[in-house]
Amino acid sequence: MPDDLFAEESRDLLRVTARAAILDPADGPHLCSEILDEVQLLCPGADVHALQAEWQRWWVLGGRKLLRSPDRAFLEWVKMRDV
Repeated sequence: MPDDLFAEESRDLLRVTARAAILDPADGPHLCSEILDEVQLLCPGADVHALQAEWQRWWVLGGRKLLRSPDRAFLEWVKMRDV
């Protein structure tokens, strides 16, 4: 529990949220190699696999919402992150 965040929602409700998320790469959204190549072109010198891991962590902390197109979602996240 030392890594958890606590927030009082109402008089008798306490929300507990994990600060960090550990994600098995097999559990996260799968990206095609072409999208990783495209991200490498957008962000020369960046470690695309580290970006992918950061994005997957962000996805987990955001509630693991269903993604119709994980590739497109990752690409847009990279573009927004780079701004």
